[in-house]
Amino acid sequence: MHIFGKLVGFAAVSSAILMPSVAFAATQAGIAAGVSGSVAVSEGDRESKQAVVSGMDMLLGDKLESADASRMQILLLDETVFTVGPNSQLVIDEFVYDPNTDTGKLTANFTRGVLRYVSGKVASANPTNVTIKTRTATIGVRGTALFAVDDPETTEDQTFVGLLGPGANNDGNLRAGGMTVSNEMGSTDVLRAGFGTFIRPGMAPGPAIPTPPRITQAMQARLTGPVARGQNGGGQAGNQGGGRSAGILR
Repeated sequence: MHIFGKLVGFAAVSSAILMPSVAFAATQAGIAAGVSGSVAVSEGDRESKQAVVSGMDMLLGDKLESADASRMQILLLDETVFTVGPNSQLVIDEFVYDPNTDTGKLTANFTRGVLRYVSGKVASANPTNVTIKTRTATIGVRGTALFAVDDPETTEDQTFVGLLGPGANNDGNLRAGGMTVSNEMGSTDVLRAGFGTFIRPGMAPGPAIPTPPRITQAMQARLTGPVARGQNGGGQAGNQGGGRSAGILR
Protein backbone atom coordinates (compact mmCIF):
# COMPACT_ATOMS: atom_id res chain seq x y z
CA MET A 1 0.00 0.00 0.00
CA HIS A 2 1.70 3.20 -1.18
CA ILE A 3 0.38 5.28 1.69
CA PHE A 4 3.01 7.97 1.47
CA GLY A 5 2.49 8.48 -2.24
CA LYS A 6 -1.15 9.27 -1.59
CA LEU A 7 -0.43 12.66 -0.07
CA VAL A 8 -0.11 14.41 -3.45
CA GLY A 9 -1.38 17.95 -3.11
CA PHE A 10 -0.54 18.20 0.57
CA ALA A 11 2.06 20.88 -0.14
CA ALA A 12 -0.66 23.25 -1.27
CA VAL A 13 -2.58 22.68 1.93
CA SER A 14 0.56 22.98 4.03
CA SER A 15 1.41 26.35 2.52
CA ALA A 16 -2.06 27.55 3.43
CA ILE A 17 -1.81 26.54 7.07
CA LEU A 18 1.90 26.98 7.77
CA MET A 19 1.82 30.78 7.55
CA PRO A 20 3.34 32.93 10.32
CA SER A 21 1.88 31.91 13.64
CA VAL A 22 0.45 35.37 14.34
CA ALA A 23 -2.16 34.67 11.66
CA PHE A 24 -3.76 31.89 13.69
CA ALA A 25 -5.77 31.74 16.83
CA ALA A 26 -3.79 30.25 19.69
CA THR A 27 -5.96 27.15 19.72
CA GLN A 28 -5.79 26.23 16.03
CA ALA A 29 -4.40 22.75 15.38
CA GLY A 30 -4.92 22.54 11.61
CA ILE A 31 -7.63 22.53 8.95
CA ALA A 32 -10.30 20.18 7.61
CA ALA A 33 -9.93 18.73 4.12
CA GLY A 34 -11.64 16.23 1.84
CA VAL A 35 -14.93 16.45 3.74
CA SER A 36 -17.60 14.16 2.27
CA GLY A 37 -21.02 13.47 3.70
CA SER A 38 -21.94 14.73 7.16
CA VAL A 39 -19.28 15.45 9.78
CA ALA A 40 -19.96 17.52 12.91
CA VAL A 41 -17.58 19.25 15.30
CA SER A 42 -18.31 20.30 18.87
CA GLU A 43 -16.78 20.93 22.30
CA GLY A 44 -13.40 22.56 22.79
CA ASP A 45 -13.68 26.32 22.18
CA ARG A 46 -16.88 26.02 20.14
CA GLU A 47 -20.14 27.33 21.54
CA SER A 48 -22.28 24.83 19.65
CA LYS A 49 -22.08 21.87 17.28
CA GLN A 50 -21.19 22.83 13.71
CA ALA A 51 -21.07 21.09 10.35
CA VAL A 52 -17.50 20.60 9.13
CA VAL A 53 -16.55 21.86 5.66
CA SER A 54 -13.22 21.62 3.88
CA GLY A 55 -10.92 24.52 4.70
CA MET A 56 -12.45 24.99 8.16
CA ASP A 57 -10.06 25.62 11.05
CA MET A 58 -9.65 22.65 13.37
CA LEU A 59 -9.17 23.71 16.98
CA LEU A 60 -7.57 22.10 19.98
CA GLY A 61 -10.21 20.07 21.82
CA ASP A 62 -12.46 19.66 18.79
CA LYS A 63 -14.65 16.55 18.92
CA LEU A 64 -15.29 15.24 15.40
CA GLU A 65 -18.18 12.86 14.69
CA SER A 66 -18.92 11.45 11.23
CA ALA A 67 -22.21 9.98 10.04
CA ASP A 68 -22.87 7.04 7.71
CA ALA A 69 -21.01 7.19 4.38
CA SER A 70 -19.02 10.20 5.54
CA ARG A 71 -15.33 10.93 5.97
CA MET A 72 -12.76 13.71 6.21
CA GLN A 73 -9.13 14.53 6.86
CA ILE A 74 -7.55 16.70 9.53
CA LEU A 75 -4.30 18.29 8.38
CA LEU A 76 -2.35 19.48 11.40
CA LEU A 77 0.14 22.34 11.31
CA ASP A 78 3.11 19.94 11.51
CA GLU A 79 1.82 18.00 8.44
CA THR A 80 0.34 15.15 10.48
CA VAL A 81 -2.68 13.72 8.64
CA PHE A 82 -5.67 12.02 10.26
CA THR A 83 -8.25 10.42 7.96
CA VAL A 84 -11.57 9.69 9.66
CA GLY A 85 -14.09 7.29 8.12
CA PRO A 86 -17.85 6.84 8.64
CA ASN A 87 -19.46 6.52 12.08
CA SER A 88 -16.23 7.59 13.73
CA GLN A 89 -15.25 9.87 16.58
CA LEU A 90 -11.94 11.66 17.16
CA VAL A 91 -10.76 14.36 19.57
CA ILE A 92 -7.47 16.28 19.29
CA ASP A 93 -6.73 16.46 23.02
CA GLU A 94 -3.29 18.06 22.89
CA PHE A 95 -1.27 19.68 20.13
CA VAL A 96 1.79 21.84 20.67
CA TYR A 97 4.03 22.66 17.71
CA ASP A 98 7.02 24.96 17.27
CA PRO A 99 7.57 25.47 13.52
CA ASN A 100 11.03 26.90 14.16
CA THR A 101 12.30 23.60 15.59
CA ASP A 102 9.61 21.19 14.30
CA THR A 103 9.16 19.96 17.86
CA GLY A 104 6.01 19.56 19.90
CA LYS A 105 3.52 17.09 21.30
CA LEU A 106 0.35 15.46 20.00
CA THR A 107 -2.32 13.44 21.78
CA ALA A 108 -5.52 12.29 20.05
CA ASN A 109 -8.43 10.24 21.35
CA PHE A 110 -10.10 7.84 18.89
CA THR A 111 -13.21 6.22 20.34
CA ARG A 112 -14.98 4.48 17.46
CA GLY A 113 -15.09 3.79 13.74
CA VAL A 114 -12.03 3.87 11.51
CA LEU A 115 -8.95 6.08 11.56
CA ARG A 116 -5.79 6.37 9.51
CA TYR A 117 -2.80 8.34 10.79
CA VAL A 118 0.29 9.52 8.91
CA SER A 119 2.94 11.11 11.09
CA GLY A 120 4.19 14.67 10.63
CA LYS A 121 7.10 16.72 11.87
CA VAL A 122 6.40 16.27 15.59
CA ALA A 123 6.79 12.51 15.26
CA SER A 124 9.81 12.91 12.99
CA ALA A 125 11.58 14.98 15.63
CA ASN A 126 10.60 12.75 18.55
CA PRO A 127 8.13 9.88 17.97
CA THR A 128 7.58 9.41 21.71
CA ASN A 129 5.76 12.75 21.76
CA VAL A 130 2.82 11.34 19.77
CA THR A 131 0.11 9.26 21.46
CA ILE A 132 -3.20 8.00 20.11
CA LYS A 133 -5.69 6.77 22.69
CA THR A 134 -8.47 4.28 21.96
CA ARG A 135 -11.29 2.90 24.13
CA THR A 136 -9.16 0.04 25.38
CA ALA A 137 -5.48 0.87 24.78
CA THR A 138 -2.95 3.58 24.05
CA ILE A 139 -0.85 3.64 20.89
CA GLY A 140 2.67 4.95 21.25
CA VAL A 141 3.80 6.08 17.80
CA ARG A 142 7.36 5.75 16.51
CA GLY A 143 7.07 7.87 13.40
CA THR A 144 4.85 5.90 11.08
CA ALA A 145 1.57 5.37 9.28
CA LEU A 146 -1.05 3.28 11.04
CA PHE A 147 -4.77 2.64 11.22
CA ALA A 148 -7.38 1.58 13.74
CA VAL A 149 -10.71 0.03 12.79
CA ASP A 150 -13.55 -1.59 14.70
CA ASP A 151 -13.75 -5.28 13.79
CA PRO A 152 -16.79 -5.70 11.49
CA GLU A 153 -17.26 -9.37 12.40
CA THR A 154 -17.64 -9.19 16.16
CA THR A 155 -20.00 -7.63 18.67
CA GLU A 156 -17.42 -7.79 21.46
CA ASP A 157 -16.11 -4.22 21.09
CA GLN A 158 -12.95 -5.41 19.37
CA THR A 159 -10.62 -3.07 17.48
CA PHE A 160 -7.64 -3.85 15.28
CA VAL A 161 -4.65 -1.51 15.20
CA GLY A 162 -2.42 -2.04 12.17
CA LEU A 163 0.96 -0.70 11.04
CA LEU A 164 1.07 0.59 7.46
CA GLY A 165 4.72 1.58 7.24
CA PRO A 166 7.25 2.65 6.29
CA GLY A 167 9.12 -0.64 6.24
CA ALA A 168 12.72 -1.08 7.31
CA ASN A 169 13.99 -0.98 3.70
CA ASN A 170 11.80 1.77 2.25
CA ASP A 171 12.76 3.73 -0.87
CA GLY A 172 12.55 7.11 0.86
CA ASN A 173 15.24 6.36 3.43
CA LEU A 174 12.66 7.10 6.13
CA ARG A 175 12.79 5.91 9.70
CA ALA A 176 11.19 2.47 9.94
CA GLY A 177 7.70 2.65 11.39
CA GLY A 178 6.63 1.05 14.61
CA MET A 179 4.17 1.34 17.48
CA THR A 180 3.60 0.10 21.00
CA VAL A 181 0.01 -0.74 21.92
CA SER A 182 -0.53 -0.92 25.67
CA ASN A 183 -3.05 -0.89 28.50
CA GLU A 184 -3.08 -1.84 32.18
CA MET A 185 -2.94 -5.54 31.31
CA GLY A 186 0.11 -5.50 29.05
CA SER A 187 1.67 -4.21 25.84
CA THR A 188 2.56 -5.34 22.33
CA ASP A 189 5.23 -3.93 20.02
CA VAL A 190 4.38 -3.90 16.31
CA LEU A 191 7.51 -3.32 14.25
CA ARG A 192 6.62 -4.70 10.81
CA ALA A 193 4.42 -3.04 8.20
CA GLY A 194 1.38 -5.20 7.46
CA PHE A 195 1.15 -6.42 11.06
CA GLY A 196 -1.03 -5.31 13.94
CA THR A 197 -2.85 -6.33 17.10
CA PHE A 198 -6.41 -6.84 18.32
CA ILE A 199 -7.49 -4.92 21.42
CA ARG A 200 -10.52 -5.66 23.59
CA PRO A 201 -11.85 -4.36 26.92
CA GLY A 202 -10.36 -6.05 29.98
CA MET A 203 -7.62 -7.84 28.05
CA ALA A 204 -4.00 -7.16 27.17
CA PRO A 205 -3.35 -6.35 23.49
CA GLY A 206 -3.01 -9.51 21.45
CA PRO A 207 0.24 -10.62 19.83
CA ALA A 208 1.49 -8.90 16.69
CA ILE A 209 0.00 -10.77 13.72
CA PRO A 210 -0.33 -10.19 9.97
CA THR A 211 -3.30 -7.94 9.32
CA PRO A 212 -6.26 -10.24 8.53
CA PRO A 213 -7.72 -9.74 5.02
CA ARG A 214 -11.15 -8.90 6.44
CA ILE A 215 -9.60 -6.07 8.46
CA THR A 216 -7.76 -4.66 5.45
CA GLN A 217 -10.95 -4.85 3.41
CA ALA A 218 -12.99 -3.14 6.14
CA MET A 219 -10.45 -0.35 6.54
CA GLN A 220 -10.16 0.32 2.82
CA ALA A 221 -13.91 0.12 2.20
CA ARG A 222 -14.69 2.60 4.97
CA LEU A 223 -12.02 5.08 3.95
CA THR A 224 -12.56 4.91 0.18
CA GLY A 225 -16.11 3.59 -0.30
CA PRO A 226 -19.25 5.45 -1.45
CA VAL A 227 -20.02 8.72 0.29
CA ALA A 228 -23.29 10.47 1.10
CA ARG A 229 -24.44 12.94 -1.56
CA GLY A 230 -25.88 16.39 -1.23
CA GLN A 231 -23.92 17.31 1.88
CA ASN A 232 -20.53 18.89 2.61
CA GLY A 233 -18.56 17.20 -0.12
CA GLY A 234 -21.32 16.93 -2.71
CA GLY A 235 -20.54 13.23 -2.98
CA GLN A 236 -16.88 13.77 -3.85
CA ALA A 237 -13.94 14.30 -1.53
CA GLY A 238 -12.37 17.70 -1.79
CA ASN A 239 -15.18 19.64 -3.50
CA GLN A 240 -15.13 22.21 -0.73
CA GLY A 241 -12.31 24.55 0.14
CA GLY A 242 -11.40 25.53 -3.42
CA GLY A 243 -9.93 22.14 -4.20
CA ARG A 244 -7.10 22.52 -1.69
CA SER A 245 -7.41 18.89 -0.66
CA ALA A 246 -7.17 17.52 -4.20
CA GLY A 247 -5.30 14.27 -4.33
CA ILE A 248 -5.11 13.75 -0.58
CA LEU A 249 -8.02 11.44 0.10
CA ARG A 250 -7.91 8.13 -1.72
